[in-house]
Amino acid sequence: MSKISVIIPAYNQDAYLGQAIESVLAQEFQEFEVIVVDDGSTDGTKEVAARYGDSRIRYIYQQNKGLSGARNRGIVSAVAPYLLFLDADDYLLPNALSLHCETVRDQPDMALSVGGWVLTDEKRNRISGDHFPPDSVDFVDLLKKNPFPVHSVLVARQWLDRAGLFDETLRACEDWDLWLRIARSGGQIVTHRQVICEYRTHPGQMTKQVQRMRTAMFAVLDKTFAVERIPEDLLNLKKKAYAAAYLKAAARAYHAMDLSDAKRDLQHAVELDPDLLDDGRGGALELLTSWAYAPSNTNPLAYLDRVFNNLPEDLAELRSRRRRDLGRMAMQLAFSAYQKGDLIQTRRFAWQAFCYQPTWVQNRGVLSIFLRSCLSLR
Repeated sequence: MSKISVIIPAYNQDAYLGQAIESVLAQEFQEFEVIVVDDGSTDGTKEVAARYGDSRIRYIYQQNKGLSGARNRGIVSAVAPYLLFLDADDYLLPNALSLHCETVRDQPDMALSVGGWVLTDEKRNRISGDHFPPDSVDFVDLLKKNPFPVHSVLVARQWLDRAGLFDETLRACEDWDLWLRIARSGGQIVTHRQVICEYRTHPGQMTKQVQRMRTAMFAVLDKTFAVERIPEDLLNLKKKAYAAAYLKAAARAYHAMDLSDAKRDLQHAVELDPDLLDDGRGGALELLTSWAYAPSNTNPLAYLDRVFNNLPEDLAELRSRRRRDLGRMAMQLAFSAYQKGDLIQTRRFAWQAFCYQPTWVQNRGVLSIFLRSCLSLR
C-alpha cells in the first residue's frame, strides 16, 4: 500500500506537469501514489498524465474549481496516511519523500514535516541560495507569516480530519490558512534543514498576484481571529499579525510600483505596530529591504530607492537612512558580484556604494575589490 499520496493539481500546465510527475517517480522512497487532478484544463494535461505506464499514477478530471478545490478532490481520493501537495509547475528532489519518512519515523505524532527549498526560473535554473524553514514553528509564528511553500510539507492525514480541508473560498494563501488551523488544533510542526524541492518562479508573477495576495492575506487573518475562544494572549498578538500582513502587502506593492497602495499599507503597518520604526532587525526598513532580493526584482537598488522616495508623510524621518542603507546594499551586491567573477558589476556596485556612503573608501577590503575590478578591465 502507498504510504504517501502526492497530489498534483493541474490547470493548463502541460508544459511543466511531466517534470513534476517525473520528480515523484525518481524518488528514493517508492511507496507512493500520484494523483493528478485536472482542474478543467483545455490544454494537453490529460495526454501528459497518460504518457506514464505506472499504475501508481491516477488521473482525475473535474470542472474548474480552483486550486483549493483541486487539492481537496485529491485528498478525498487519496488512500495514504500522509499527503504532499505538489503544484504542477514545481519539482521534488529525489530525497524529498525519504527525508519526510525519517521525520515520521522519529516523530510519529507530528502533523507537518517541513524541509528546505530553492527558487528556480522557468527552465529550472537555480536563482537563489538554499531556503529553510525556521527551526521551530508554532501557531504564534504562523500568525506573522507563511514561512514555507506548500510542496515542502508532508501532512499527516489525521490532522486534516481534525482541522478540515483547504478553504475553497480563498483564491490565495489557502495553505497558510490550513497550517494555522492545524497548529491551532495542536498539531506539531517538525522542520529539518535539508533542501527537498524546487519552487519555480515565472516572469510577472509578483505583479499579477499583488491584489489577490493582499485580499487573501487579510481574509485568512479575519477568519483566524473570528474563531471563538481564542486565548487572550493570542488576541493580544492581533495588531502585530495585521501589521506584518500590511508590511508584506506594502513590499509587494513597491515591487509592482503601486506606490499609493504601498504607502497606505506601510502607514497602516506602523500604526498597528510602532515597533516597526525601530532601526535594526525586525524593523520596517529591514524587512522591506529583504524584499529587494526577491527573484522577480532585477534591480534591488532601484527598488530600495523607490521605497525611500515614496514613504508616507508621517514616516519621512526614515529617509535619513537612505544613503546608509543604499550604500550597504550596493556593497553587498559588489561583493556578491566579485565572488561570481563578474568584475563589471563589481566595479559598478562598488562605485555606487562610494557615492552613497563615501566612508566605504576607508575599508581596505572594499577598496581592494574595486581596484582589482578596475585594473582587470583596463
